[in-house]
Amino acid sequence: MKVDLKTRILLLTSFFITLIGNFLDYINVISDANTLIVYIFMLLPIAVGIIPLCQCLFNKNKMKYTSELKTGIFLFISFIVISNVKAYQVDANFNFFPGEAIRLFVPFLYAFIFINFLSMHDIEMFMKFGLLLSIVAFFISTDFSTITLKDIFSRI
Repeated sequence: MKVDLKTRILLLTSFFITLIGNFLDYINVISDANTLIVYIFMLLPIAVGIIPLCQCLFNKNKMKYTSELKTGIFLFISFIVISNVKAYQVDANFNFFPGEAIRLFVPFLYAFIFINFLSMHDIEMFMKFGLLLSIVAFFISTDFSTITLKDIFSRI
């Protein structure tokens, strides 16, 4: 499904902002006290992805993998219901639940948006950028001051 250039750029920008936000969270620039900011970064592409989704629904365009979307929504709702029932049975605290539910469903929606509204070139570009950013985050978060040559040669 082709989307117009403005929507495509908006989608890609939102995904890049999300990736940079996750990078900043991983290297502890955004502390755990700012979980609202982390969730805003996570949900930004979904909020932007509603635009082409609504365009497709109004124009009655075909989307790929709609049956999988319905299955994913069913599984997500089942997860919410079962989690609520189990938490009620054991008198558990619900503080962690919304965050875990979002973290479960967000990758599914990301994939649906990617497949339906971005080209293969856009997806490859985003994946390369994500790989580069994850390598940089790994090297920033790794404490190389405790690694000695003896440790390196013992692994060879």
